[in-house]
Amino acid sequence: PSCGMEEGWLVIAMCAPGVGKTTFALGNVSRDTCIRGGGVVYFSAEMGIDRLNLRMVAGESGVSTKAIKRGDMTPAQHSAWSDACDRVCDWPLQVERVKGVENIGATLRTAAERGIGPKHAPLRLAVMWYWGQWATAQFPGIREWERHPDYEFHKPILQFNTAIGQFGAVGIFLLTRFHVRR
Repeated sequence: PSCGMEEGWLVIAMCAPGVGKTTFALGNVSRDTCIRGGGVVYFSAEMGIDRLNLRMVAGESGVSTKAIKRGDMTPAQHSAWSDACDRVCDWPLQVERVKGVENIGATLRTAAERGIGPKHAPLRLAVMWYWGQWATAQFPGIREWERHPDYEFHKPILQFNTAIGQFGAVGIFLLTRFHVRR
């Protein structure tokens, strides 16, 4: 559906805070999906709609989030910001605040049945933003996650993968990695 990813793919971006996971998911993949007419559901465990909108508009306009927050923009930046606001508002993007993955399947099912946004765009991408811990420096393969006791985040990833697999969407799982020293 977007950025060279195939239906049913699950992309896991596991990085430290501030590396660019949200920028990748919102600024690149979600934007591309929306522009191509596909709908996006973004599940966020931390960022609210206001912060996500700010980041989307900043990325689309090329104006820094700091300048937008301060209102310290040149006339050209203000014009770019205003145009970006109009474009982003038209994107078929639905943001859901979540504390876990329990209701993701039902939300995706509703989005797939009804479509996303006023034009009822088909569900093509789901993004899950999740906090977790990386317990050791060695990362086991995906097949070993279910039985590996040191990884608390394997269940949400598997539940998310199952949910997106039912609808043929691409899934991006953003995991903020905190290394726990032993």
